[in-house]
Amino acid sequence: MMTSLARVEIRYEQDVVHARQRARLIAEQLGFDRQDQTRISTAVSEIARNAHQYGQGGEVEFMLKATAHPPRFTIAVRDHGPGIADLDTILQGRYTSRTGMGLGIVGSRRLLEYFHINTKPSQGTTVTLGKSLPLNAPAVTPVVLRRIADALAANYSASPMEEIRAQNQELVVEMTERNRISALLLDQSKLLHQEVVERRSAQQELEALNRELEERVTAGVKKVREKDQALMQNEKLASLGQLAAGIVHEINNPMGYIASNLSVLGNYFDQIVRYDRISQEAVDGEVASSVRESIASSRKNLEIEDILEDGVNLIRESLVGTKRIMEIVRNLKNFTRTDSLKGEMVALTSCLESALIIAHNELKYVATIRKEYESTEEVFCHPGQLCQVFLNLLVNAGQAIVSEKLGEIVLRSWHDELFAYVSVSDTGDGIPEEIMERVFDPFFTTKETGKGTGLGLSISSDIMKNHLGELMVESTVGAGTMFTVKLPFPTTQTPCVNQC
Repeated sequence: MMTSLARVEIRYEQDVVHARQRARLIAEQLGFDRQDQTRISTAVSEIARNAHQYGQGGEVEFMLKATAHPPRFTIAVRDHGPGIADLDTILQGRYTSRTGMGLGIVGSRRLLEYFHINTKPSQGTTVTLGKSLPLNAPAVTPVVLRRIADALAANYSASPMEEIRAQNQELVVEMTERNRISALLLDQSKLLHQEVVERRSAQQELEALNRELEERVTAGVKKVREKDQALMQNEKLASLGQLAAGIVHEINNPMGYIASNLSVLGNYFDQIVRYDRISQEAVDGEVASSVRESIASSRKNLEIEDILEDGVNLIRESLVGTKRIMEIVRNLKNFTRTDSLKGEMVALTSCLESALIIAHNELKYVATIRKEYESTEEVFCHPGQLCQVFLNLLVNAGQAIVSEKLGEIVLRSWHDELFAYVSVSDTGDGIPEEIMERVFDPFFTTKETGKGTGLGLSISSDIMKNHLGELMVESTVGAGTMFTVKLPFPTTQTPCVNQC
């Protein structure tokens, strides 16, 4: 519902001043502050002046739309002119006449929150302005409306000069307020600049901290790699420690019969020397038939013929023993070689055989070994590291067989166009499904205390990854487990990534 508060007829310049005065007075009574009073009165003055100059006169009606929430102070300025032909161009700020028409409309539109123009050719123009009452304004009651009417009745129309003076005072107040706001904005700008400087400094400190953190992370990664390398060496030493007794036994066996054979051989040659001395004495002097008979008897008594025949066999056995010792030492050397050496082309079965010789004493009492080698193709790798992988798999296979009768360990090799494969399978109890995913985790083990560190399979898996290969496992509970080593054949572009 719209409530009319006052009307001002626009015929003379004095009426424009009167309309401005009424607008400011009503705005004050409705609770608007001085800044909003100035905005409302200025907008009314501009539109009323257009009605006087271009619209052949008209009227200004002040109303209150009480149904809105909050209520809205509404001003309608109507003229009797020819209408506005270029309204859209004017509202877009792209048209101004020589007399200044258009500036008042655009400026007034910016001052108030509600602005609407209704214009038709030869039927005049109605401009409706409005602004919602402040939230802290008093409720519009009949008492308030009566007070507004009394204030309007008591007010008189000031002269144009007095109104200009009043406008100047309002402008001074507004300029003072704007200067205060500008000073506040300047202070805020300085604070913002200081904050930008501080943030930039903080950003630089953050970048420095990031660089330091990256350096620390790099150093940490290096230390972790060094620790991993140390763990790998410790696992290798642990494996060697487990097999040390077996290796000593393997070396002592051939060394034992070599020593025994050489001892017997020494006694034989003592007798040969005695025989040779007697023969030499016979040759040096004239020998009678009785002497020759004595020599023949001595040859028979000293078993020279048997010694010569047996000596050849003893020497042959000793050579076989020494060859076996050399083979054991060579394979042990291959296993313990440093990881800094460059890779080389070797057959996986060669590495497997080296590990098998070292693990022989660990396996010979628990399982028979069956070999099914279908491929001896060579791959590019670190033989020492591959020996460690195979040794871990062989020892694990032997420890998985816990039955009283001998189990079986099957070694297989094969290849396809891209990869070479070696598998180690046992007839143990198998791996339960619930722990299958953890077998390659560091320090995870199902062995008794003292029988494993839990690093063997983890390190073996890492070695295979570093060789761009893979260590795979298949197991059936009650039937056994098979570990498969998978390595790629070298290409002309990348013969050994991460290893060379």
